[in-house]
Amino acid sequence: MPTVLKLIGDYNADIVLRVLNVKPYEINRKGEINKRKDKKPYESTTCKFDVSELGFDKIEEQIEDAIDFLSKNYVELKELTKMKSIKRCIDLGIDSEFRNENNLSIQLSIPPKLMKLMGDLEMELIVTQYWLDR
Repeated sequence: MPTVLKLIGDYNADIVLRVLNVKPYEINRKGEINKRKDKKPYESTTCKFDVSELGFDKIEEQIEDAIDFLSKNYVELKELTKMKSIKRCIDLGIDSEFRNENNLSIQLSIPPKLMKLMGDLEMELIVTQYWLDR
């Protein structure tokens, strides 16, 4: 899941999921035990939704998928802006290749259409860099 919508905060996931027409692939509810990591309770509720299932190396296509996802779900996502306890963000996963230890740079261009949609929906952009073994 290279590109993901994350809803993070102190909120009732069931109420939020009634607003949205898309289903999350993962829900972590505040207070539930994290069974995968440290076995401690989650400090906040997080719902994660697939935005793009394309590979980490398909950044331009992931961005197009994000534009499509936000456009298709705009009305419902706009409703969530009324819920101030929810942090909304798009996490864009990108592939990095370590060419040599002296030259590491990544250039990422975000088109105005995606920035406008995210701004209108009061969303943050997170870019997660993955080092994939080649």
